Formats: sequence, structure tokens, C-alpha cells
Amino acid sequence: MNKRSPVHSLSNPDTTLVEIAEALGLSKKSVSTRAKRASWPYREKAALGGQRRLYSLTSLPDEMAVSLVMLRIKHHEPSPAEIQKAAKRLSNNAKNRILRQAASEIATKPLAELPEPVETPLGTAFSGRDPCRI
Repeated sequence: MNKRSPVHSLSNPDTTLVEIAEALGLSKKSVSTRAKRASWPYREKAALGGQRRLYSLTSLPDEMAVSLVMLRIKHHEPSPAEIQKAAKRLSNNAKNRILRQAASEIATKPLAELPEPVETPLGTAFSGRDPCRI
């Protein structure tokens, strides 16, 4: 991800052509052509140097919405509750696919290494932590 292709937060319902292109692995030009041909609805927002077109995730095809949300999950590593909230806005098909893919990605990540347990007079504690302290 570079400065010219910001990935929006997971809670943002809008996206840009640059983010769509990054999620699909295509050029901005090809995504722009596809958007014009398919007449994707958009709204314009004032931006530095002119207007920026913002496309709603809910108005994009399911495949695209899933790719965009998965890109955002990859970049922001949200909690499961945030993933469910983001998927809630999409169609049932897209929502189910996002939740399945996110669950499989989370399951394949290595767990943080925990310190080894240490026996103390008061019971088992983890090293580096005083068992008498609250």
C-alpha cells in the first residue's frame, strides 16, 4: 500500500477507484472503464485538485465488495465484531463469504507466544508476572 492508494477503514461504506483497483489487482483505468460501462452509482466529493468519485460498497457487485472488505481486513486487522458490522451492510451472499474468508484468515494466523508457566508457592503463574500483585 502506498500513499496514492489509501485503504479506507473497515467502517467506511464508500470506496474509490484506486482502492477497487488495488483489491482486484487491476489498473485504475480498467476499473474506471468497467464502472462507466456498468453505470455504477457514485457521488462526488470535493478533494484536493478537483472532485473524487466515491462508490458505495452496497452498490458494487458482490465479488468486488467481498474483495474490498477482505483488503481492508488485511490492512487493518479488525476485531471479529468489526468484521461482522462491516459485512452487515452487504447482501447475504457477500456477507456470508466475507465472514467465512475472514474466519479462515484469522484461524491461520499464529497465536502470540505466551510466556512459560512457572510454579510458585501460590500456584501457577506466568513468568515475568508477580503472582502476589493484583
